[in-house]
Amino acid sequence: MDIRQAAAGAASLPYASAAFDVISPHLGQIARDFIADFADTPPPDASQKATAMAQYWQDLFSASGPETISRELARNPVTGLFPTASTTVLASAYEHALSTALRHVAANMRGNKAQLCADALRTTFCTDMGAVLGQMVKTGPTGADSRTTREIQAISEIIERETDNMISEVGFQAGRMNDVSQIMETDSRELSKLVERITETTAIASGNVATVASATEELQASSHEIAQRIHQTSDIAGQAVARVDETTGTMASLSSTAGEIGKVVDIVKRISDQTKMLALNATIEAARAGDAGKGFAVVANEVKNLATQTEKAISDINAQIQAIQQATSTAVGAIEGIGGAIDEVSRLSNDISASVEQQTAAINEISGSAQEVSTHMKGIADNIGLAHSKAQNARDTSENLRGLATHIRRDVTEMDQRFRAVLRTTGSDANAGADGTSQNKPRRRVPIAVDIVVDFGKGETRTGVTADMSTAGLLARIDASEKDAGKPVSITLDGDTKLHGTLKAVSSLGAHIQFDQLTAEAHKVIDEMLVKTRTHDEKIAELGKPLAQQLGKLFDDAVRRGELKIDELMTPRYQVIEGTDPKQFTTAFLNFTDTHFAPLQEGTLGKDAHIVFVAAVDQNGYLPTHNKVFSQPQRPNDPLWNTGNARNRRIFDDRAGLMAARNTKPVLLQTYFRDMGDKVVFMKECDVPIMVSGQHWGNLRIGYRA
Repeated sequence: MDIRQAAAGAASLPYASAAFDVISPHLGQIARDFIADFADTPPPDASQKATAMAQYWQDLFSASGPETISRELARNPVTGLFPTASTTVLASAYEHALSTALRHVAANMRGNKAQLCADALRTTFCTDMGAVLGQMVKTGPTGADSRTTREIQAISEIIERETDNMISEVGFQAGRMNDVSQIMETDSRELSKLVERITETTAIASGNVATVASATEELQASSHEIAQRIHQTSDIAGQAVARVDETTGTMASLSSTAGEIGKVVDIVKRISDQTKMLALNATIEAARAGDAGKGFAVVANEVKNLATQTEKAISDINAQIQAIQQATSTAVGAIEGIGGAIDEVSRLSNDISASVEQQTAAINEISGSAQEVSTHMKGIADNIGLAHSKAQNARDTSENLRGLATHIRRDVTEMDQRFRAVLRTTGSDANAGADGTSQNKPRRRVPIAVDIVVDFGKGETRTGVTADMSTAGLLARIDASEKDAGKPVSITLDGDTKLHGTLKAVSSLGAHIQFDQLTAEAHKVIDEMLVKTRTHDEKIAELGKPLAQQLGKLFDDAVRRGELKIDELMTPRYQVIEGTDPKQFTTAFLNFTDTHFAPLQEGTLGKDAHIVFVAAVDQNGYLPTHNKVFSQPQRPNDPLWNTGNARNRRIFDDRAGLMAARNTKPVLLQTYFRDMGDKVVFMKECDVPIMVSGQHWGNLRIGYRA
């Protein structure tokens, strides 16, 4: 593994080599500018020195193996070329060289790859400068109180802080990348399942549409046939109406004829009545005539009988005519009713025919729509197939992304170890006297929170707190900007200890302050603070290690008993508790941690007066079970109060939260500002990994006051 693999995320990845490939053609010019930064006027041998520097960087970037790297770092020609150069000039020259290299990377690369290559260059140049500082200490004045030693230690600490921050940030972003990849993978899998379900539903729908289309065609045919028959019925009804009209006319004629016959019968009846009268008169006359009129009487009697029979026949004919007239009248009424019914049938037939025509038109439209839907369903099926393919591609991409994140996190850890080894080897050299023995060895920086007042002179003071401190300087969380760099300052620690120094730099971490020469009293005070803090940190860590193991064992036992599933622990699903603000969540192992973790965490809380909280979190920052004081029920519409007092069942995915959750070091110490809703407090924290079935579940977080 070469020096490029000491850069953030470089192991077995192309961007470290890519960074070197980009700057390699420009190393000569970078080296010439580097040499020029050491003097106002170029030295006579500037070209030879630049060549030597370019060759050194070429060899350094091409070195392989730890021993080769250390040997190349020791060969840096700067101290031999400029033995009297100050640390300020050295830092300025390296900054110029790094800036030029970064410009070339920015001009030739884009996106995430450019950022990773830039990080690799920053780390490599900073490591190289750290080695030069070590050489300068060994060849310069001896003793921990020499100005050069203090400057070098202060600069080394600034480099270490900033590089540590960069490493942490890359690790944090790699974690975020892993989160995104997991979400992408989960979403793509769910999308694939959804697509499969939609495909099945679409196939069923397509079948139904086809069935509807077929049924519609049959219905269309039936409707057409019904329409034809209704038209035929209407025609027949029309013909029937015509026949009824004819029959009605015939019956009316029959009734009229019967009336005429009645009139004739009336005439015949009058004749018959006259005949009877004549017969009566003849009988009377025959009786008067006596025997001479007997023959006449017989004739008269016969005439009378005939008239009587005629009258009787006329009566029968009248009765028949009346019956015919009554039957004709009834028939006419019936025929008229039939005609009305036939008219109604005809009207209904016309209405039905119109409705059938409308139905036929609707069926035609439905049939066309069904065909169109069928076509669209086929298009949808094709698009679903494409979506399924895209989902598979997304899943593959997420898996690749997760693999990349894993490599980055692993390589950041390796880079961190290598970088610290280089700096601390340099530091150990810097702390040695001419005879190789330690002379009043300076204390390395320690995360420590001490209230400070920084005086910039002319009555301008700023209050704050330290983030870390050593006998060479401190990192202050105060209100400062880049324009304050280089200003002399006076620092008051804990209200009484006075120190003097220079604000060397300002970054996102805070203000980097280098101490001037410390008095014996000030040195003693700082030493005592650092020793006390280190001892306290170790005590907290010793409380955390067995508890983290105990919590992991509880999970192990629960998995073996079948009370919990390992997948529920390693890939939990969180359900939002409705109405919570900030959001709280439940998950499969919540009841278990409430029952088993709570008493152990609460017990550790009382083992040191400085401990503020003790709580376990999973790798996503989910804190299921908190201490009682921070596990109050949420108040409606009061998010500020809830933020400080209802901190259980929350996901803390801020930078400090995820740094703690994903820590894999035996012990991680960090300082940060803790948001408590109505206030922000400075917190120091010790994080210890929790392992379950050989897998990293999360961390035990112990927050305490320094």
